[in-house]
Amino acid sequence: MKLFKVSVLLSIAAAVFAGALLFMTSQKVQQQEDRLAALRNASRQEVAHIRVLRAEWDYLNRPDRLEKLVSDHMGMDVVESGAVITDVNHVPEPLMIAPPSRKPQFFAQPVSMGGSSDEDEQEQNIDAPTTTPLPVREEQNFNKLLGKLKKGGADE
Repeated sequence: MKLFKVSVLLSIAAAVFAGALLFMTSQKVQQQEDRLAALRNASRQEVAHIRVLRAEWDYLNRPDRLEKLVSDHMGMDVVESGAVITDVNHVPEPLMIAPPSRKPQFFAQPVSMGGSSDEDEQEQNIDAPTTTPLPVREEQNFNKLLGKLKKGGADE
C-alpha cells in the first residue's frame, strides 16, 4: 500500500490553505476591531470636550458677568424698567427730507463720429437745450436744519 495517496496530499494541502486563509481573515478582523475601538474612544473624548466647552460658554455668558463687563469697558449703564418708552406720543417724529422742488434736467449732447468743422460745432451748440442751474439753498436753511438735528428733531 502506498503510504501517501494523491487524495490525502490534496486534502492536507486544502486544510493548510484553509487554515492560512482563516488566520489572515482573523488578523484583518482583529485590526478592524482595534481601529473601531480607537475611533469610539476618540468620539467619547470629543463628546467630553464639547461638554466642557458648553459649560465654559454658559459660565462666560452669565448675565451678571456680562453686565459688569459692559459697564466697565463700554461705559454703558443698565437700562431700568422706567427708562423704556411706553407711550407712542413720546416717540420723536422722524426727520423727513423734503424732495427737490423740481426734477433736475439732464440732456445728452449729440456726438459726431467723423471729423467736425467749426460750423458743425456751432450747429450743435445752437441745437443743444440750455439748462438752468438748480437754486442753491441758503446758508440759514442749512443752519436751521443742523439746529433741528442737534435738538433731536423738534419742530420750530
